[in-house]
Amino acid sequence: MPFVLRDVLTYSKNLADVRRIISSTPGTNSFVFLMSDGKTNQSELYVRDRFRFEVHKPGVELKDDKKSFPAIKNVLYGGHYESKMAQILAERRGQITPEMLMKDIIPFIAMPSNFQNVVYEPQGLQFWFTNAKDPDNSAANQPYTHFDFGKALADFGVELHKKSKP
Repeated sequence: MPFVLRDVLTYSKNLADVRRIISSTPGTNSFVFLMSDGKTNQSELYVRDRFRFEVHKPGVELKDDKKSFPAIKNVLYGGHYESKMAQILAERRGQITPEMLMKDIIPFIAMPSNFQNVVYEPQGLQFWFTNAKDPDNSAANQPYTHFDFGKALADFGVELHKKSKP
């Protein structure tokens, strides 16, 4: 998974590139990737394992043989505790910020075995991550580390062409 993510971050310019990279990578485990394009404000959720590659869009009910995630307009989500997720995401729809995800939403929906969280802000090319301290101290209860990917790219001389905000 970390190598697929590296390739997506390195070689993708849009969601079509993300789909191509994830779908062409051999599935060795089951992973769910939620990717967005900061230029177009579009997102997709991908399920990849040895036997399948699925693409899911925002605002469409997501179902498998065990769970169902009700459609929420312009929201794409999946994971454990589907009813808790549907509740908090619907209540906070249109107000969600990285800070709200880290402080309110992730702790509310995290499993006891939660070992890592990553919160992305694609328009600003930033992300925050946290890892579990040990098996008894989940990632949801640890401080986040911030990484400004846009600044790192600029420091290496990579010129970015960002969509201007209205």
